[in-house]
Amino acid sequence: FALDPAARWHDGVPVRARDIVSSFAVVRDSVVASPARSTLAGVDSVVALDTLTVRAWFRDRSPFAFHDLVMGLVPFPAHRWDSIPRGQLTVAAIEAPVIGSGRFRLAERVPMQRITLVADTSHPRGRPVLDRVIFRVASDPTSRVSQLRTGEVDVIEQVTADAARALATDSAIALHASDSFEYSFLQFNLFDGATARPHPILGDAALRRALRDATDREQLTRAVFEGLAAVSHGPFVTRQFGALPAPDDGRGDSLRADRLLDSLGWVRGRDGLRARGGRPLTLSILVPTSAPARVRMAEALQAQWRARGIALQVEPVESAVMGERVPARRFELAFGTIRTGVTPSGLRQSWGSAGASSGGRNVGRYMNPRFDAQIDSAFATRDAAAARRHFADGYRTLLADAPAIYIYEAATVLAIRRHIALPPVRGDAWWFDLASWRVTPRAPVR
Repeated sequence: FALDPAARWHDGVPVRARDIVSSFAVVRDSVVASPARSTLAGVDSVVALDTLTVRAWFRDRSPFAFHDLVMGLVPFPAHRWDSIPRGQLTVAAIEAPVIGSGRFRLAERVPMQRITLVADTSHPRGRPVLDRVIFRVASDPTSRVSQLRTGEVDVIEQVTADAARALATDSAIALHASDSFEYSFLQFNLFDGATARPHPILGDAALRRALRDATDREQLTRAVFEGLAAVSHGPFVTRQFGALPAPDDGRGDSLRADRLLDSLGWVRGRDGLRARGGRPLTLSILVPTSAPARVRMAEALQAQWRARGIALQVEPVESAVMGERVPARRFELAFGTIRTGVTPSGLRQSWGSAGASSGGRNVGRYMNPRFDAQIDSAFATRDAAAARRHFADGYRTLLADAPAIYIYEAATVLAIRRHIALPPVRGDAWWFDLASWRVTPRAPVR
C-alpha cells in the first residue's frame, strides 16, 4: 500500500507507515480486546517498507482478504496512542483530544448529547462543502420527528414505520429508503447470567428450537414495520455473500412447538402455562424504553408465546441500563441488532467462539467448534463456490443450535429536509459521502 504523502493528522503530524503498523498491533493485541480483532484474523503481519509504503502478509489466500484488511484496519495516530500502555487504552485515555485524518475534525463531544464536526479547510482531498455538522442524541422518536418538522434538525438517520407514515405527507421532507446491512434478532443467553453454568432453560438447544417454532416472525415484522422490513433467516442479510435462501416464510410452526415442548416434559397446567418438575417455563426479556417499536414487538411476542404456554416477562429498562447489562451477560433474553457488510467477516466475533470471551460481541456465548471450523474454511478457500458451501454448512449448524431467533432486516430509511442535497444513499453507510452534502442556495442560512 502506498500512502498519500499529503495525508496528515488533524494536529498537523503526517500520516505515515508507522501509524498503519502500530494500528494493526493495537487491534490484534488481546489485552486491548478490540471488536475488530477477529476481522483481521487472516492477516499475519503488517510491515513498513519505508515511511510511505506498507506491506500486509496474510496467513492464507481468501476472496475476502483485501476487503477485510482495508475495512477492518482503521489507522490510529501512533504518536498519540503509542505513549499509552495497551492495558490503559480506554475511551477516556484516547478521546482528549480525538485526532483523525478525515475531511471533518472533531470540535466537541458531549457524551449522550451531541458530537460536533467542523470542516478541515486545508484537507489534501479538498474541504467538505458543509462547514459544520452536529450529531444530536434524541432518544424519543416523537421529539425527533417534531424537531425535523420544525427545522430544528435536518436529518433523522433511521425513522420508524410510524414516523415514515407521518412524514410522507410533509412536502418539506424527503424519505430515502435503501436496503439495509443490519439484521435484528432475539438473543438468548445460553448461560445463567454471567456464570459458567448453563441456563436451566435456555441451555437446552431443543427448547430454543421450540421457542423459535412458537414465534411468528412475519407477524412481528409486519405489525411493527408495515413493509419497511423483511423477515430475517440467520446471522446475515439477504444481499450478503454466502447468505442462505429463505428456508421458510417466517410464520413459525405452533403445532411443532407444542409437540416439542410436550416431548421435553414441559406440560401445561390448569392455567395453560407450562412447567417441568415444578419449574414454570418463564423467561424475562430486557427492552429499552427508548425504543417503542421493540416494546411493541416484545408485547406481541409475549402474546404469541402465551398461546403456547410460555410465560414471557417484559422488563423495560433505560438505554444506559440495557447497555450495561447486556455486555455484562446479566440478562436472559434481549433484542440485538448487528450491522454487517458485504462480506460476513464479523461472524467469528459475533457468533463464533472467538467472540464469547469477556468483552466480545458474542454476548449469548454460543460456542460450537463445528460452526467455527466451517466458517474458518469459508474464509480460507480461494474458490467462491466452495466458500458459499462452507458458509451454508456453518449457518445450518448454527440454526440447528438456535442461539437466537433472527427476526427482521429493516430497510434504512433516512428522513431529510429537502433543502439538503446529497448523493444516492448507501444502505450500509448513509453518512459515507457526507463531505459532499450541501445546502441548496434557496434555503435560508441558519
